[in-house]
Amino acid sequence: MKKAVILARVSTKRQEEEGLSLKDIQLPVLRKYAQEHGFTVAGKDEFVFQESADSKIRKKFDLMIDYVKKSKDISAIITYRVDRITRNFRDAVSLDNLRSEHDKEIHFVNDSLIINKKSTGREIQDWDLKVFLAKQTINRLKDDERISRQRKLDNGEMPGPAPFGYKNVTLENKKKWIEPDEFKSLIVKKIFQWYASDNYSVLEIAKKLRKEYQISKSSSMVHFMLNNKFYIGIITNEDKEYPHRYELIIDKDLFDKAKSIMDKRSGKHKRFKYAGKEFAYRGLLRCHECDCVITPETKKRKLKDGTYNLHTYYHCTNYHKVHAKIKHVKESIIDKQFEELFDNLEIPEEKLKEITASLKQSHKDKNHFFEQEYKHLNNQLKRQKNRISLAYEDRLDGCITRDTYEEKRKESEQKQEEIIKKIAELDKAEKEYYMTTAYLVELGSRSSDIFSRSKPHEKRALLNFVLSNRTLDGEKVLYKAKFPFNMVLKYAPHSNWLSD
Repeated sequence: MKKAVILARVSTKRQEEEGLSLKDIQLPVLRKYAQEHGFTVAGKDEFVFQESADSKIRKKFDLMIDYVKKSKDISAIITYRVDRITRNFRDAVSLDNLRSEHDKEIHFVNDSLIINKKSTGREIQDWDLKVFLAKQTINRLKDDERISRQRKLDNGEMPGPAPFGYKNVTLENKKKWIEPDEFKSLIVKKIFQWYASDNYSVLEIAKKLRKEYQISKSSSMVHFMLNNKFYIGIITNEDKEYPHRYELIIDKDLFDKAKSIMDKRSGKHKRFKYAGKEFAYRGLLRCHECDCVITPETKKRKLKDGTYNLHTYYHCTNYHKVHAKIKHVKESIIDKQFEELFDNLEIPEEKLKEITASLKQSHKDKNHFFEQEYKHLNNQLKRQKNRISLAYEDRLDGCITRDTYEEKRKESEQKQEEIIKKIAELDKAEKEYYMTTAYLVELGSRSSDIFSRSKPHEKRALLNFVLSNRTLDGEKVLYKAKFPFNMVLKYAPHSNWLSD
């Protein structure tokens, strides 16, 4: 008996479910055909797979072609129809080569077509036509996919899987949608908060995710997430941006803050040489003269007994080649200056009581302000929602045109977004107020102890909280204290510093 191979293929799961099932349709038909036409097909000679015919490299198809070429005893390939074996001219050339150069037959069962070395012009023309039609099918599908994708983008929808932090869901009306994942969305927020604090590199964040949440994300993936505008409402597709309609999990201020830190670290300045190591002042200081990053470096010093001491030094990267000679400053010298700063932040106990009492009164005033502002903004939001509802009723009654309704709806939705943003800013201001006062009381009572006992990343967080514009001028640390710590430092040397 003659030997043959069977090729059965579906391009998508949908084809498997909707009429071209490998198990229920193609394989039974092909096996029966082989038996009826006197072919034997060994189990290893059945090539069954799912892949797109439009792929540049179809590995399993190429394996089948090579196998048939090398197997002199195999005389035929049996497949369901032309578009199951090829939808591109590259594959068609390979098959035609098998027919004309290697004397193999190709049987298309459902098309009632057989081509071989002796095929007539009419049979080859039929084959060529079916290949052409199969190619046009793939082109049409690509066009349909492109149009569908563009329609989704224009409609503010994601034409693909949801990014980390979100999940793909099917709504009650069968519509596909994307919504925040309850747990993963919190992880995304954590990533942005950590990076925006300017205390962690992407590598350190990747390590924290593994250690604290057992989530494995490479540093490159963390970097990609920090640049993904989807989290602030924008889908980026082929260098174009489309606003989407899904719920946001990151506010733009946090995203922009993280982005500015990333630009500062990896834009015009070199990356930190020791970005993965724990140094108290890594990424915290810049050169006062040239504004380049002050970077840490560990050096070994050999002792008389043959052992080594490790010392940490800080120096300018000199990226702009401003310094003829780079000065190295011991970490202990910087430590001493910051310790003196926090010594000066300590407030006498009796004065701290007066401040606490003053803060309590301020708290009452703040509460009244926040309550009134919340009430005002929520009333504005309610009015905008009512306007959309009234405009919709006017549209149903024929009082206004569809275009007018859409114009009013978009205008009102834009105003709602602005109001919601103001409410979010108010929440943030209230939260920062409580944070500032709480830290002021805590630091005022034992600031020196808190700083000296802190771990390197905690020291950076404290200094970021208290100071801005931190530079190193030779061995001297320069900075600007943030409010209200600037007031504490201003009046700390005077016995009557609270009187003003």
